[in-house]
Amino acid sequence: MKPMHAVFQAIMLMIFTGAIFAADIAPGISIADNGIITLGGVSIFAVVSETGTAPTFQADSSIAPGPGFPAARDGEIELRGTFTVSKSKQKLSFSETVTKKADGIILTYRIEQVPAEFTDVRLAFRMPLSSAGRPVIADGKQVLLPREAKEFQIMPDTSLTELILPAAGGSVRVTGPFIAFMHDRRKTKNDWFEARAKFTRDGTAAALTVTVNMINDTNSKGAAMNDNNYMVEATAAVGDKKKTGDKKYMPPLAGKNITVSEKNMYSPGRDLVYYESSRTPGLELAMLVTKPEKPSPLLATTHGWHMDIGGFSYLDKPAGAYFRVTVDMRGRKYSQGKQDCNGYELHDVYDAINYAKILYREYITNPDVIYFDAGSGGGGNAYGIIGKFPDLFAACTALCGISDYAFWYSNDTKGEFRDEMDPWIGGSPDAKPMAYRSRSGLTMVENLITPLYIAHGDTDPRVTVDHARRYVARAKELGKESLVTYYELPGVGDADHFGKATKEQRDAIGRGSEENRQKHRTTVIIPRKGRMIVCGYLVTKQFAVYLDSVDKVAVLDYDIDADLFTVTCDVPCTHEIKKFFK
Repeated sequence: MKPMHAVFQAIMLMIFTGAIFAADIAPGISIADNGIITLGGVSIFAVVSETGTAPTFQADSSIAPGPGFPAARDGEIELRGTFTVSKSKQKLSFSETVTKKADGIILTYRIEQVPAEFTDVRLAFRMPLSSAGRPVIADGKQVLLPREAKEFQIMPDTSLTELILPAAGGSVRVTGPFIAFMHDRRKTKNDWFEARAKFTRDGTAAALTVTVNMINDTNSKGAAMNDNNYMVEATAAVGDKKKTGDKKYMPPLAGKNITVSEKNMYSPGRDLVYYESSRTPGLELAMLVTKPEKPSPLLATTHGWHMDIGGFSYLDKPAGAYFRVTVDMRGRKYSQGKQDCNGYELHDVYDAINYAKILYREYITNPDVIYFDAGSGGGGNAYGIIGKFPDLFAACTALCGISDYAFWYSNDTKGEFRDEMDPWIGGSPDAKPMAYRSRSGLTMVENLITPLYIAHGDTDPRVTVDHARRYVARAKELGKESLVTYYELPGVGDADHFGKATKEQRDAIGRGSEENRQKHRTTVIIPRKGRMIVCGYLVTKQFAVYLDSVDKVAVLDYDIDADLFTVTCDVPCTHEIKKFFK
């Protein structure tokens, strides 16, 4: 569950302390002694990044007033400071200039000596806290704009935590209600801000200029937005094929009965492809397709809990030994809909696979031999998807995954993941116990016929090793231990799921996953007669069962040869059965 862009090693330029001084500027805008700009509860600061690991705050960062601070309250305020680059330990100097205007402010951050390896500059927004004492993040994750994005609109009840500007230079526009989280909307409905951020680079110097204006909301109502309450409009310069893709790399459509979106972006090695949900007609979903050097098996994957697919990136040539399909979960940045935590978002993976098998059929060696491999939040998807689609995959890998969402909820003392599970699932495990069971792979171990490789560090604090151990124990209890290969890493796991792992251990994970696939090159087959657990829905190559809610769990007793299907549920429940056999 690393941040979306694991390449950023962040340096904190400002620290959220210091008294607010009385500045004669636009209502709702204040400037702290330490340079933090606050707009009605939204704090703004800048971050400069280099290639490295996840963002970290530096204790030895410092900032000091420059000439004229804070006396020049009606003109410019200048602050100077130093920061330490986490990865290389370099100390760099920067300056911040704040120019106050009647209706807003202009912020300029300048660094005179920017190392060549620095990749991005970010503008970060800190939002007010909810009554529960945790940040209000209605979309349940960090929101990072695609690098080519020109505009991001914050809709009511949604918080923007940060946006990214490319190191080569560029601009972005951000608008939204900056205190729409307050309970008394009558006082805040017209309090919007507009920020225009531009990053320029000249040799070794770089500057981030942000113009922030107070605006009156006159046309936000009725604006198009997805179920996440946010809208992204991404554009790119005309003719820039590295950003827009090149349609000459579009797969041939002759003989393929398929609808292809004009929004698709293509390159020699990777494409961004949109497709429609079969369960929610009209819902547009997205996936990244990475093309192999030669026809290969299809390997599907999903991103982490707080992440998305990251958007289109031009790849100059095919890569890898598999035809890879990376699915953007519904309700994330590139897919429409509402997140549902292993609900229909797993069906979206199934739809992506079926769509890719048609559009890219010449790249796939055997459309019936499909693999799944994912970690962290995707590891939870792995446990769930082989229970809901028991004969879809020839082999599966689950790395540091969640097997029981109610258990995960109860162990999340920081609220890092509960904040998403509450809205995504519709309440707590106490309020909706069956809904949590229906999303947990542990509930569906009885359906396991897919050879499964699991790896988990035994000191992982974010997804504890108990998730893997309990799944393995349940498989053994059901006599399915031969289907599971489990690799537990002693002393491994910190903020990074596999933190402290040696190179040898990480290599062993990769080998174990690949060996599981190499051993299983044929499709699995469900028994002709038996019992399975239906968690919202169950899809096999012989039949499918859809309950009237993804929140419900039922038991299916079936006999294909006798054409008998009995569905039993502890709560009132209707169901639909689809039969694919003759």
